[in-house]
Amino acid sequence: MTGSPHALRLVRPAFADVPELGAGALVELDPEQAAAVAATDPAVLVLGAPGTGKTTVALEAVVAAVEGGLSPEDVLVLSSGRRSAADLRDRVSARLRRTSGRPLVQTAAAAAFSVLRSRASLLGDPVPTLVSGAEQDLLLGDLLAGHAAGDGVPLAWPPEVRPDVLGLRPFRDELRDLLMRAAERGLTPVDLAALAEEHDRPVWASAARLYEEYLDVVQLRAGTPDLGARLDPAVVVDEAAQALLTWDDEVPGAVRPRWRLVVVDDHQESTSATARLLRVLADDGARLLLLADPDAAVQTFRGATPSLVGRAGVRGSGPGELGARTIVLRTAWRHDAGLRSVVGRVAERVGAVGAVQHRRAVAARPGAGDVRVAVLPSTAQEAAFVAHTLRSAHVERGLPWSQMAVVARSGAQVTALRRALTGASVPVSVLGSDVPLREEPAARPLLDAMRVCVGAATLDATTAARLACSPLGGLDTVGLRRVRRALRSHELAQGGGRTSDVLLVEALGSDDALQVPGARPVARLARVLAAGRTAAALPGADAQTVLWALWSAAEQAEPWRRSALAGGAAGERADRDLDAVLALFRAAETFVDRMPRSAPAAFVDWLQAQDLPSDSLAARARRASVQVLTPAGAAGREWDLVVVAGVQEGAWPDLRLRDSLLGAQALVDLVAGRATPAATDDAEA
Repeated sequence: MTGSPHALRLVRPAFADVPELGAGALVELDPEQAAAVAATDPAVLVLGAPGTGKTTVALEAVVAAVEGGLSPEDVLVLSSGRRSAADLRDRVSARLRRTSGRPLVQTAAAAAFSVLRSRASLLGDPVPTLVSGAEQDLLLGDLLAGHAAGDGVPLAWPPEVRPDVLGLRPFRDELRDLLMRAAERGLTPVDLAALAEEHDRPVWASAARLYEEYLDVVQLRAGTPDLGARLDPAVVVDEAAQALLTWDDEVPGAVRPRWRLVVVDDHQESTSATARLLRVLADDGARLLLLADPDAAVQTFRGATPSLVGRAGVRGSGPGELGARTIVLRTAWRHDAGLRSVVGRVAERVGAVGAVQHRRAVAARPGAGDVRVAVLPSTAQEAAFVAHTLRSAHVERGLPWSQMAVVARSGAQVTALRRALTGASVPVSVLGSDVPLREEPAARPLLDAMRVCVGAATLDATTAARLACSPLGGLDTVGLRRVRRALRSHELAQGGGRTSDVLLVEALGSDDALQVPGARPVARLARVLAAGRTAAALPGADAQTVLWALWSAAEQAEPWRRSALAGGAAGERADRDLDAVLALFRAAETFVDRMPRSAPAAFVDWLQAQDLPSDSLAARARRASVQVLTPAGAAGREWDLVVVAGVQEGAWPDLRLRDSLLGAQALVDLVAGRATPAATDDAEA
C-alpha cells in the first residue's frame, strides 16, 4: 500500500512460499514503527490495531538487530502458533539471507522444548517427548471407560455430570481443558481437590482424582529406559523456565541457553506460563519486544491471557509485570476509513483488559470501503451466495484465489462450507484436518489392509469388499459385482457351491484364484496384501515397514501426483489424499520413535482409538486456493477479500456470560484472584 510519506510495503509470499521482499529491500516505516524498531529499553510493549503493522515491526526489529551486530542465534521470535511461526520464519529468512544454528521463530512451547532437550542431552538422558492432544484424549477416554466398567477405585461424579455424557468427546474436551489449565498454573491434583472443597466445586474433586490417575499413567508410559520424559504441552513452558533457573546447579559448566533479544508477536495469545518464561529470560539479560492487540485474542480456550498485555507496563514482580515502555501504532495501513470505522465499532464492544490506546488508530486512506452485509434465509443459500461472491471476485476482478478467505465459527461449519464451495468449483483448502486421521478416505484402506496383514483382523467378506472398492483395489460397485459373478460362475462350473463372499476372500489370498477369467481386476489388491504380509513377517518389522510395503505395492503415488498437478476437482481430491498419506506416515514415524519395540498391530489400534483430529508436521500441498478456516486460524493473517459466514445474533457472536460444565475458565479466574468460581466465562466474540 502506498500513498503517504510513510507508506508501508507489505510482504506477500509468492506462490512458492518465498517472500517477495528479499535482502536489501527498503521498508518504509511510519514514525511509531521506526521508534519501536529503534528502541533499546529492557522491555517495550507495542500496541496496535489490526493492520497497523505489528508483525512488520517484529520482522524489522530482528533485521535491525542482526545488522546491528547480533548473531541470529542471539535472537528469538515467539509466535502464537506453529503455522504463523513458519510463515514469519520464511519472511525473516528471506530478509536476512543468513543461516542460523537454531530456528529464529518458534512457538513458546517449541522454544521451551528445545531448552529441555538441550538439558536432557547434556545430562545424558533420553530426549523428552510431548503428549499430543489426540493422545491426551485417548488416555482420558480409556480412564473414563475403565471407571464406567467398574475397574479400580470408583469415581463418583456429581449429579450434574450424567453417566451418559462421560463417553462423549465434548466432555473429554472440557476435562482435558480443565486439567491442562490446572497444570499450566502449577496446580497438583491435591491443590485442585483443595480448591474444590474450599469453593464447593465437587466436579473439581472428581477431576482431581482422575488427574492423579492421568499423571500416574503418563509417568508409567515414560518409564522405559530408552524413552525420555513425556510432557503435556501445558507444562512444558513452565518446565523450561524452571530448568533455566536451576541450569547451573543441574548442568554445571554447560552453556545455558540464552538470547539477547526476544520478540513476542501476538502477545495477547501468551499464557501465564509464557509470562513466567519471559520473566526468566528478562532477568537473564534479554531485551524484550512485545507486540499485541488485546482485542484480537482467539486462543483463550487454550489458556491465552490477554490481560498480560495490560500488566506488561507495570513495574513489579507479579505475573507478566515487566515494566515495559509502551509505544502505540496509530496508522492502520490495511484499512480505508470505512473499514476502519467498522473494525473500531466492533472493538468497542470487546471488554478492555488494561489497554485501549490502540483503538484510536486512523486509516491510512480515505474512502468508504467495501463492507457488505447479506441476510439470507438458509445455510444452503448462504453457501451459494459465498460461492458466487468468490467466483465473481476471481472472474470479474481478477482476484487470485489465494487472496480470499472464508471464516466460520466452528470446524463443523468449515466442513460444510468446504463441501459446498468444492461443489461450486471453488478451489478451497482447510487449515488442518477436520476429521481423525483414521477417517481420511486415503488413510482408511491402508489401515484396514495393515490390520489384515499383521493379524489384528481377519479378512472377511465385508473387509474384502471395502478394500476392493478403495483406491487399493481400484474397483467400483459394478466392477466388484462382475468379479463376484465371475468367481461364482467358475465355482459352479467346477461343481462347488461356495458363496461369492467366500470366493472373494480366497481370491485375495491365493494366486490360483486370480487365474479365474474375470477375477483379475482384484489382482493388484492381492499383491498389496501379499506385500504387507511379507513385510510384517520380517524380523524387527515395525509400523513404518509394513505401511511402506503396502503403499509401494499399491502404486498410487504417481497417478495421484499427476492428478494433483492437473488441477480441478480431481486434483484437489488427490492433493487431500496425498496429504493424508503423508500424515499417516508421519504418525507411524512418531509412534515408532516413541514406542520402538511395539508391534505394528499396536500402531493400528492406537490410531483407530483416536477420536480427535491430530495436527501433523508432515508436508502438505500448496496451491492457489481459498482458505476456509475458523477465527483461531485466521488471526494475524490478511487477504484482499474475506467472507465471515454464519453470523447470527445470539449464536455468533454470543455475548452472554456463561460457564462450561467443568468450569475451566472459572478455575483460571479463581487462581488469578479475579473472581469467585461462578459462571464468569467470557463471551465468545
